[in-house]
Amino acid sequence: MKKLSFFILLVLQATILYAQKFHIEWHRGHLLTHFTINAVTNAKVFLESGFSQLLIDKQFAEKHLKSNPNLKFTTENSSVATWGTTKHIRTEGIVRGLITINGKEIWINGVLIDFSEQPDWKGLDMVFPIKDFNQPVYINYQEHYLTLGIPQNEELKAFHCMLVDYDENTKGLYADGTLSIGNSPQKQEFLKGNFLFDLGDSNPVYLNRNHPEVEAFLVRTQDFLLKDTSKIGTHSVSDLAVLLPKKMQLGKLEQTDGNIVVMRIPITPSNQRYVGMIGNQFLEHCIIIFDFENRKMYFKSVSDKFKIYE
Repeated sequence: MKKLSFFILLVLQATILYAQKFHIEWHRGHLLTHFTINAVTNAKVFLESGFSQLLIDKQFAEKHLKSNPNLKFTTENSSVATWGTTKHIRTEGIVRGLITINGKEIWINGVLIDFSEQPDWKGLDMVFPIKDFNQPVYINYQEHYLTLGIPQNEELKAFHCMLVDYDENTKGLYADGTLSIGNSPQKQEFLKGNFLFDLGDSNPVYLNRNHPEVEAFLVRTQDFLLKDTSKIGTHSVSDLAVLLPKKMQLGKLEQTDGNIVVMRIPITPSNQRYVGMIGNQFLEHCIIIFDFENRKMYFKSVSDKFKIYE
């Protein structure tokens, strides 16, 4: 009887987690949500899957978290490097301890930053790595919600499962695979390497041409090149290139009529292993699940522009 009761409790806990929904919204190609912290405070949060550090706005922390007895604040000053750049942002301190986010108790180890000085984060309260949920993360772009946990077996059968690897430097999942692009079976090009699944990237696919193999790939794909990039960015043509293949495929995942942005991104310890990133405009065609513990990604197509081969 005790074993049965324990099993029922586990099922109930899993069901409660999976039923817990976070509303998500688009913001310049990125995913935002709102956290209710300690049952009273509303926080505007930028979701990340390719940046390892939890960032908290200094003013928000002082106003809403300072009085929490479960949190410890220290004034140690340092800096954090933004992903894919050589820029370092000065930190204002560290906060560690337990907070309750939408009813779930989570241990945080956050860096305090003045977001008002950062154009990309101004108006936000947190940049939150989804790995810190410590649960699988289920994202439904079309219906604008995120849940924690994995569906039951019957529902999960409708998903394609991809085996991936975990990178502690980014708190992200990545695929070691081959990206193929083409307009026909006779006209295709291939790029092999590591691709990070990055909620912080607004593009379908983003490649770093500072890797020699990416530069060689770009030379081979001139027929797919957008000739005039002046209207889509401030970078020079030598830095920015956009490829417009009819189809692009990573593993068994194929998107139609997407684009690939190719730029020079400074190579740093956190991104040196990646030739590119898979971003929101690729992932939005699916319901996806990040399963960090088991190193798996799940995909279920909900778009006529996205096909999964089994």
